[in-house]
Amino acid sequence: MSALDWVFILILVGSVLIGAMRGLVFEVLSLISWVLAFFAARLWGAQVGMWLPMQEMDEGVRIAAGLVIVFVAAIFALGLVIRIIGKLVQIVGLRPFDRTLGALFGALRGVLLLVLIALVFMLTSMRESQIWNTSVFAPHLVSAVSVLRPWMPQELGRHWSSLVDQLTEAGSRIAAEPR
Repeated sequence: MSALDWVFILILVGSVLIGAMRGLVFEVLSLISWVLAFFAARLWGAQVGMWLPMQEMDEGVRIAAGLVIVFVAAIFALGLVIRIIGKLVQIVGLRPFDRTLGALFGALRGVLLLVLIALVFMLTSMRESQIWNTSVFAPHLVSAVSVLRPWMPQELGRHWSSLVDQLTEAGSRIAAEPR
């Protein structure tokens, strides 16, 4: 196994452990809170920015400041709600079940992160690097990235078939080599 394989293992194990420590309720609600905070910033950020006592500043700076303020305030407020819900899960006695499901969520998040890392390798010159070509997990990640093709932007799709063919061939060659 290459050093990259060990990095992949650390990412996956770390994500599983974080998911287990936080629990599924916290993980899912945190994800939802980030999405809600983003939408809150889009809805009210410009208005808050105009209320700021920064009339001498450019309008773009004021709007950006408003976006940041609304986003941070929403994350903070939703974080308090998440804490309360987490305490309720603990009081009810569902914490062990919550942590188990959190570990599964962490595993899915870790795999998704590895697939995104593989995509970066595949779309850059790093795909020709020795560390990628000697990775045990690289051929499996290339296969996983291939599954995502229908959801990729069209710009990426134009180059996709030839790239995947090249990488699949390289992965087969690597897998066939004696170690």
